[in-house]
Amino acid sequence: MKKELTHEETKGYKFPSVTTILGVLRKPALEYWMKVNTAEFCDAESNRAKEIGTALHDAIFQHIGRTGIDTTTQYPEEVGICIQSFMIFKQEHPEIKLTASELKIESVKNKYSGTLDCIAEINGTPILLDWKTSKKELKVYPEHYFQIAAYIRAYEEQHKIEIKKGIVVEIGKDAVGYNIGIIEGDKIDMAFDIFKNCLKIYYKSKEFAKEIKNG
Repeated sequence: MKKELTHEETKGYKFPSVTTILGVLRKPALEYWMKVNTAEFCDAESNRAKEIGTALHDAIFQHIGRTGIDTTTQYPEEVGICIQSFMIFKQEHPEIKLTASELKIESVKNKYSGTLDCIAEINGTPILLDWKTSKKELKVYPEHYFQIAAYIRAYEEQHKIEIKKGIVVEIGKDAVGYNIGIIEGDKIDMAFDIFKNCLKIYYKSKEFAKEIKNG
């Protein structure tokens, strides 16, 4: 029987992604949302969110590469709002120079991978950014910091440079606006320690499942 490829394998990743690893964490707000809504509604909203997020990432990639912006999508209104929100963020933070986006990263040392949203500079100093699309509160959740900390450490490992700051940018998709969360210094170390615990749980769970299967 033909082996079904994982998401990471179809993307050419050798190791599980950062988001897959963080899936071991409970998300009470998401659990409650799924509890009070039907499965059909949750599936539809999840697919909608993924497409809007993908369209925004593509638009930012095209913007940084100066190739124009293609907003072709099933949700042009929401994507248009996201792009407006992004442009306001960029206008209000001219000190952040976006240099590249959608970069594949991989930590051989810790055995995880992912796609880095954006590398940028502030006064010549490199920083990492992660884009999120949100409704209403534009809240930066703790797991967003865990995620960008993992990207920072993998990027440092690959490129042999120090990244002192990461910025999570929550971009509005139902109303124009944005919010940012900054992580730097000891907080990067703390967030990465939490990610490494998730990494340990992920691999140990896989190992345990294999042992149980083999008797």
